[in-house]
Amino acid sequence: EFFHTFNALHQANKQILISSDKAPRDIPLLEERLQSRFAWGMTIDMQMPEFETRCAIVQTKASQHGFELDEDVVSFLATAFPFSLRDLEGGINRLLAFCEMRGVTPSLAVATSIIGKGHARPKHISPKNVIEKTAKYFQVPLEDILSSKRDKDIVVPRQVAMYMLREELHMSFPKIAQELGRKDHTTAMHSVEKISREITLDSAIKTAVSGIKERLYAV
Repeated sequence: EFFHTFNALHQANKQILISSDKAPRDIPLLEERLQSRFAWGMTIDMQMPEFETRCAIVQTKASQHGFELDEDVVSFLATAFPFSLRDLEGGINRLLAFCEMRGVTPSLAVATSIIGKGHARPKHISPKNVIEKTAKYFQVPLEDILSSKRDKDIVVPRQVAMYMLREELHMSFPKIAQELGRKDHTTAMHSVEKISREITLDSAIKTAVSGIKERLYAV
């Protein structure tokens, strides 16, 4: 039914906006014909809002529930959930539900006891995690990324993996080269520089980097 609705709107030159927490190719059980239809349009990666915007979201959500939060509580919540709006809203809901049930004011002390440290990035992500998540995102075998193959559909994921190791784990170029089975660390250096440039020019690369980060830090 959705397929036919999509076609009808498209044929009528209507604008169609679809949101999802995954790229079309990553949505389980999504029909191939729908994936192809979605590919007709533009895919835009919606980044997590900056701190000030997250604060505004916290204040709005609290107001909708009849609460007015102090600035320190707003700041705490916005800081505790920097990677997912879904997690941020969940944290707000938990705090306000607790306060409603107990009849207490949502102070910083209460927020800290209910939320804890929120969902900060895990501290222990290994190089293996990064490379595996990259391979899975691009849907290429892990052994191909670690191989000497020079096919474009292998080279790009390999370069992205090198970039992620540098950016997320702050690894040295020789160490990155070693993890990817390269003998020359300049390969890693050039790959990181290349992906750093392409992130600003190629939306697909930017989306890939964001998607891999999301998988790495998923709670």
